[in-house]
Amino acid sequence: MSACISKRIPGAMLLLVWLVATPSAAEEAKADKRTDYSIPFADHHGIRDWREDGEKGIWIQAASREWYYATFMSPCIGLPFALGIGFVTEPGGQLNRFSSIRVPNEPMRCYFRDFKPSDPPPKRAPKKKSSIKDQDKNKKEEAKGAQEYPNRRAEDAPSTDR
Repeated sequence: MSACISKRIPGAMLLLVWLVATPSAAEEAKADKRTDYSIPFADHHGIRDWREDGEKGIWIQAASREWYYATFMSPCIGLPFALGIGFVTEPGGQLNRFSSIRVPNEPMRCYFRDFKPSDPPPKRAPKKKSSIKDQDKNKKEEAKGAQEYPNRRAEDAPSTDR
């Protein structure tokens, strides 16, 4: 009986050591959660493109064509209307979660809250071009208006352009 117990103890000890040594699923998830993403040499042509996401964030494309998304600490006023922005990088020249942007004619910088890899920004909807049917319809409406008001000059007519 004592021989049977002594054979089971090393197996149980081995199982206990294995359970303690292997990380749990929660620990693995913590290990995979990186926060140190960056674009190296952002101050030397390291940024290829950028797209605003309203006042809440910005998509940034690195020279390697990888996209990143940065959310701001507070709304970035003026960004949706900006034609150009300035990236304020770290002293080493890399853009990361400690960086910020400058929007022209705005006194404050827009600081990043986080900076992570992302999918490309959604494609913008193309502007609707007027078709030939729409143009013909507009001409007919103008002609109808001229018949209803024969003494009205063209510049006095109500404008249909908006």
